[in-house]
Amino acid sequence: MAKAAKSTGSPILASDKAAALALTPVSRETEARLDRYVDLLLEWQAKTNLVAPSTLPTLWTRHISDSLQLLTLAPSAQKWVDLGSGGGFPGVVLACALADTADTMVHLVERNTKKAAFLREALRVTSSPGMVHLADIGDSVDRITGPADCVTRAGGGSATPTHRLCGAARARRRERAVSQRPRCRG
Repeated sequence: MAKAAKSTGSPILASDKAAALALTPVSRETEARLDRYVDLLLEWQAKTNLVAPSTLPTLWTRHISDSLQLLTLAPSAQKWVDLGSGGGFPGVVLACALADTADTMVHLVERNTKKAAFLREALRVTSSPGMVHLADIGDSVDRITGPADCVTRAGGGSATPTHRLCGAARARRRERAVSQRPRCRG
């Protein structure tokens, strides 16, 4: 017997999902991948703090739709680097949305072993194009070969490693940095 999807099990989460998909529509295939991702996230959330528990009722609008909107900023980007991927926002969501696009790859950089394991499992169950790098953000500059089209970071922590990576990108003039929820000025 097939396991029922949990991602729309609660009326609040179902309503939030509908609102998110109205804001950032996706294909049926992407929606199915996102459902599998949310199911996995909710399962792992009980054991590992992947997102703030207070944001679970608005998981779709606060995290998924927020991540999907980055695609409109860089519609032709094929190689993404997500720094400090944590629970997979925006990286896993982007990988789910880009799964049917040829030659795309989302690099997820995470230093926490448990979260990196979650990210690997999320990419596996969603059949999404991605690679997890178990590393500090500052150590990721040399680990990812070739030019990246976009670099994302959800926020928090020191901005110095991010600036170092984006500075290297600007120096090479091959990469474009996109910041989700910028935390610093200047």
